[in-house]
Amino acid sequence: MPSYHNIAGPKQAKQLDVGIVIVAHDCPKQLKKLLNSLANQLRRADEVVIIDNHPEHKSSMIAKQFTFVSKILETKNYGFAHGCNTGTKVLSKKIELIGRHGCLYSLKMMGKLTVPGI
Repeated sequence: MPSYHNIAGPKQAKQLDVGIVIVAHDCPKQLKKLLNSLANQLRRADEVVIIDNHPEHKSSMIAKQFTFVSKILETKNYGFAHGCNTGTKVLSKKIELIGRHGCLYSLKMMGKLTVPGI
């Protein structure tokens, strides 16, 4: 029986298109820390959406300082789940990460999101 070999070589892992939804409520300092942790990633997210559930406290003003933030939506506070749903509706990327304003992302986290062997 003949054996077959892939003349293109071994398959490489494919990086995913990743979008992040961040739901913020009255948290400018924590949001800035979170966005700084995203800014320091070795690989940036393809899309970042901020849902500001309490625009009176101007968390969105912090988000505007980061050029990689794709969209900022100011909404009434209908809760975290509603903010997540609102964010995923406007997100165009296939893989979604959802976080609260207190999350911090490790330096290599985005680079580890791959589909092996595609």
